[in-house]
Amino acid sequence: MLQLFSPETICKPFSRYSHGALVEGPVSWLHISGQVGAKPDGSLEQGFEAQARRAWANLIAVLEAAGMERADLVKVNVLLTRASDVAASRGFSIVRGGGQRRPEPASLARKFGVASRSNDVASGKKLGGQSYIGTLDNGGTGLAPFHDFDSKVPANVKSELDQIKSDITSGKIQITSPSQPK
Repeated sequence: MLQLFSPETICKPFSRYSHGALVEGPVSWLHISGQVGAKPDGSLEQGFEAQARRAWANLIAVLEAAGMERADLVKVNVLLTRASDVAASRGFSIVRGGGQRRPEPASLARKFGVASRSNDVASGKKLGGQSYIGTLDNGGTGLAPFHDFDSKVPANVKSELDQIKSDITSGKIQITSPSQPK
């Protein structure tokens, strides 16, 4: 199930988006929108370091609002607007933990984070040595909903998509990728 949310503790989104999109299931995924150095009132912090600290704090607020923590971060892309800020940006590493060194962020003006964890693994349960592969059939993948555009998508297109999903699930349509498990 998809849950879109924006924590009350950070500035409201600047456009029609949500700060977080949480998908819960056998594996929970959290997609975090780009975070900037804006205070809860929407005003920008002054200077690179203050904006970087605020952007990280905003990212953490979204993460925690979804019931996740820094150790759940899988990937954080950090973008700078000035090359001169690269050295200073290296001092803002919130993603290290547990004695393991994680990649340093390359820049800090905007962040796009993806957090993931298996609810079973996070609670200490073993998965029985089997890998989890998300499919249309088990709900591990699917088409994104149309949201506000649902009424604009013609019924025949929706029907066609349902048929394609059915054909993939039944094996009538084979999907192959060089990245798929062998």
